[in-house]
Amino acid sequence: MRISQDRVLATFIELIQIDGESFKERPVCDYLKSYFQPYAEIIVEDNAGEKIGANCGNLFIRVKGTDTSAPAVVLSAHMDTIKSTAGIKPIVGNGLVRSDGTTILGADNRLGIALICEAVRSLVENHESYGDIEILFSICEEVGLLGVKNFDFSMLKGKYAYVLDSGNNPVYTLINKAPSAIRFEYEVMGKSAHSGIAPEKGINAIAAAASAVSRIDQGRVNENTTVNIGVIQGGKACNIIPDNVFLKGETRSYRSEDISIQWERIRSVFSEEATKLGATVKSTFNEDYHSFYIEESSPIITHAQNTADNTFTIQSSFGGSDGNVFNRHGIEAVVLGTGQWEPHTNEEYVRIDEMARSSQWIYDIVKSFSVYLPDGIRA
Repeated sequence: MRISQDRVLATFIELIQIDGESFKERPVCDYLKSYFQPYAEIIVEDNAGEKIGANCGNLFIRVKGTDTSAPAVVLSAHMDTIKSTAGIKPIVGNGLVRSDGTTILGADNRLGIALICEAVRSLVENHESYGDIEILFSICEEVGLLGVKNFDFSMLKGKYAYVLDSGNNPVYTLINKAPSAIRFEYEVMGKSAHSGIAPEKGINAIAAAASAVSRIDQGRVNENTTVNIGVIQGGKACNIIPDNVFLKGETRSYRSEDISIQWERIRSVFSEEATKLGATVKSTFNEDYHSFYIEESSPIITHAQNTADNTFTIQSSFGGSDGNVFNRHGIEAVVLGTGQWEPHTNEEYVRIDEMARSSQWIYDIVKSFSVYLPDGIRA
């Protein structure tokens, strides 16, 4: 093994103890600027934070390659965690790293960051042959991929990106397919009235919304598509007919046309049910991310497979990641399993042996672009 298991573990422990949830990633950004200072040709913090109200921007780093004929390779992970890790008490034992259960561990996505840190440092220290390594550490991934959506992709020379951000998947897992998603919001507007003295003068917005929700198929509506209404807010008091109610939801699908079908059906149902009671409806929707599919014959997959062991697996995901946005901008991106388990929960954990093998895999992938021709054939 050409990377240091002890060092990648130590880096990971350092990173999870830096609190930096979405919009508050500044301490993580500053740590990474310092870490890569000895190795980087370019370190740039962009202005994405100013655009979205975060306290730092995306961090772009380029490490100059030793092989000028090899293509640049892009590595990516996000700096934010889904919740705060303030006061975390890491526990290392029995081959695992976990928190004491009072906080999340933050392996999503500090593990991805630690793997990149160790792989790049080891490549440089071992004087390996590799092309330029371009690294994007994004902000606000957990709240809608906001950082990468505001990144200037013209900064990248590389055409292949490996995103280290896949939970509940072992090392040597590669995700080559992910869905599109939209988020939608509805406001149903009725009319308030005293519920005891004059209920007939009111129009119950909650009743109209409830009738609509009862007609909408949710969960996995077909093999390609899911629908979920996840937030409902409305009403002021038990003795007031509610005059408005707000609902938020999403639909995901591998097929863009299925998203359009679901959106039109949901919009139609809300309009019909509101009209029955004399209420009105306002709705908005935003594209969260766009689907991607990478052919298994693509060089980005060939390089990953050539450097993995016989447990290598290609699979689809029903989650979104920064990889969706890379692909949307014409840069082929796949998502790699890194051995983080139970993300977004206080039971999150990492296997130390998987951590080491994941970092070694990144090391080998980057190096392979110098060993193999771009079409995946051995030079």
